[in-house]
Amino acid sequence: MRITCPHCGFSKDLGDRQLPAATVKVSCPKCKETFRLQRPDDEDNALKPELAQQADAAGQTATAAPVQEQAEAPVLNKMQLHKQEELKRKVAAAALPKAGFWMRVVASLIDGAILLALQTFLGFALATAGMMSSGGGQESGLFLMSLVELFTFALSCAYYIVFTGHGGQTPGKMVLRIKVIRCDGTDISYGRAALREVPAKFLS
Repeated sequence: MRITCPHCGFSKDLGDRQLPAATVKVSCPKCKETFRLQRPDDEDNALKPELAQQADAAGQTATAAPVQEQAEAPVLNKMQLHKQEELKRKVAAAALPKAGFWMRVVASLIDGAILLALQTFLGFALATAGMMSSGGGQESGLFLMSLVELFTFALSCAYYIVFTGHGGQTPGKMVLRIKVIRCDGTDISYGRAALREVPAKFLS
């Protein structure tokens, strides 16, 4: 170990056996001034408490900072992520191929044929059951006709609303591989399907 005098700068190498076991005062052979001589182990032990205090203070600061940041920005981060995901879905939905006019016509014809068959069969069954229970008569016949017409209209609305709201596809759209989706790419709900298939179609 090299010992250096803090007063005159004189230095000398000493072996480990020549070093004192504890901190002592020594005099410089050149300038005769005294100074404290300390073993390296003692220096490390003296520095350890100070370094431990510094590490504890740094650890407390590091653990306190994320808590403050998490308390300030979690809601903002969730909103930003939600907006980014919604934007990605809209871009992906806009890039999907759109069904052409004639594909929609063919799908409508298929749905119309299926619905007509259901209305005819179920309407005839309802009319037959009504005639057998009422026993005939002009008034009962008019009432039965109105009931059948109301039933066929309700059946038509239910056909399009249920199929479109469930998976965005009626049987005709399934055949043509057409699907109704929202602008952000998500599936259409039953409420939106009802608005689309009943009032919106009549208005359009």
